[in-house]
Amino acid sequence: PDSEYDPDGTIADMGAYYFHQTFGCTDPTAINYDPDAEINDGSCYHDVVTDIDGNEYQAVQIGEQLWMKQNLKVTHYNNGDDVQLIYDEEEWDILTIGSYSFYDNDSSNIDKYGNMYNWFVIENQNNICPENWHVPSTDEFKELETYLGMSPSEIDLIGWRGSVENIGGNLKAVGTIEDGDGLWFSPNVGADNSSGLSILPSGK
Repeated sequence: PDSEYDPDGTIADMGAYYFHQTFGCTDPTAINYDPDAEINDGSCYHDVVTDIDGNEYQAVQIGEQLWMKQNLKVTHYNNGDDVQLIYDEEEWDILTIGSYSFYDNDSSNIDKYGNMYNWFVIENQNNICPENWHVPSTDEFKELETYLGMSPSEIDLIGWRGSVENIGGNLKAVGTIEDGDGLWFSPNVGADNSSGLSILPSGK
């Protein structure tokens, strides 16, 4: 209602106007640009993400989510603290602090596969991911799977699941080792990378 502070109701009208405006990414150069957004909500991301060490990663939008297309290879948390490098498998098994290694203990694999981190890195409150990014939760993985076609009846099952053909293949890089044009063993069933995520195999 009008009052002595707003005799013609202008403030209330403007408040309603802003309430009904659409928030989102208004930057047309961002990969998550929303052409219907009227007010920028700070969510804009471009297709290159940079970590605290200066490493760059490509990003891709899948549904309403943004995913990095490469594994992390950063060696510091976002506050600058070091993540401990461990080579010894027996030491790795008894660690209680955040640590990392790389596939086959071969540093030449870092550019291809990124680093491998233990769970203590993931739990660290200083965050291993680039600013404004985080390690995805189970629910976020489920959102991805649902977008790719997994049914609600399967989404909470443990182990192999997904009766809709090619959900996994939508995420995998194409090509095989045998053919010399990829890193998956043949036959790399269903791989078409239609999502653009380009997932690679790298052991465990």
